[in-house]
Amino acid sequence: RVFENEHFMLNKDWKFNEGDDIKTLYCLAIPRQRDLKSIRDLTASNLPMLKSILDESYPAIEKMFGVPKEKLKAYFHYQPTYYHLHIHFVHVEQQGLINARESIGLEDVIFNIEMASDYYQRAPLTYAIGHLHALFKILTSNGVKMVLAEPPTPVEAPIEESKAEVPVHTEEA
Repeated sequence: RVFENEHFMLNKDWKFNEGDDIKTLYCLAIPRQRDLKSIRDLTASNLPMLKSILDESYPAIEKMFGVPKEKLKAYFHYQPTYYHLHIHFVHVEQQGLINARESIGLEDVIFNIEMASDYYQRAPLTYAIGHLHALFKILTSNGVKMVLAEPPTPVEAPIEESKAEVPVHTEEA
């Protein structure tokens, strides 16, 4: 455990190869409040918990792993991987793990809820879901209109063998 208080626990995630490469740093903040499933459940009543996660996690990570706040990104996924609210803390060089369409920054969530307590109950949120996913089938069977992304078109380029000639210099006697 990296840190804990009355609001949440901060744990190393199994994806973190501690000791091998600090750029794989990956921690999860898990609120103690069990009825929070996703950001859709968050309101102004959760601001003390969210601010505690923001204020306590960065210093705890820096103390344990030596990574400053400037090298970290804290975010939620929507839709989440599992439905107990959790916040990801990753090294900024792991941008491949942070899908901009599906991640919402912790500071942005706090800001939005400070503007409107019920922001996440009303806000439209875009997320990607595969057409074979069970949730896709549930949504479409209940009349939710889905926009399907076009699969990438394979590009066929002729493969040419390189037959470059290498000049050979000889000296005549």
